[in-house]
Amino acid sequence: MSISEPSSRPVPMPATRAERLADRLARYSWRTLLFSIAVGLLGGLLVALFPSGGETPRRRPGPENAPIIISTLGYGLTVLPDGPSLLTGIWDLLHGRRTSAGRRLLVFFGPVVFLAGTEIVPHLLNPCFIALELAGRRFPGMCDYGDWGADYAERWHLLNHTVVGALPFTLIYRRALRR
Repeated sequence: MSISEPSSRPVPMPATRAERLADRLARYSWRTLLFSIAVGLLGGLLVALFPSGGETPRRRPGPENAPIIISTLGYGLTVLPDGPSLLTGIWDLLHGRRTSAGRRLLVFFGPVVFLAGTEIVPHLLNPCFIALELAGRRFPGMCDYGDWGADYAERWHLLNHTVVGALPFTLIYRRALRR
């Protein structure tokens, strides 16, 4: 296969056991990612609508922390099963199969970028910080203000990371995989 071939050609079935294993693990990784997003959405919504106590960010762990722990752990676990895709992608690259290598490397690096984007982008697009710094306005109940700056209140934090970070990066990643 060369780079100049159109992408509409059918992709050949993986020939080696390593390629089949990498593809199977990539499917498990995708399911883990979707499950983690569902937990983040549902858990974030429940925690936001039914807070259980104070709004201080350093409270003791309780049942309301389970959704953020499960979703964050799930996001991290999406990278691990994609290790064989990284190895087979490097192997394909070394053997001149650029199209196949690109797809397999995307399967590995997509979740890495997803994880970084899910943690960074919601803090960059934070309306609490933007409103306070640029307009001098406060959103009581939705935002916390302290020495560290303005950020979402603890009860809205998981929902913010899921809606602003995880969902858009999942759509971008899925679109890239389909190309």
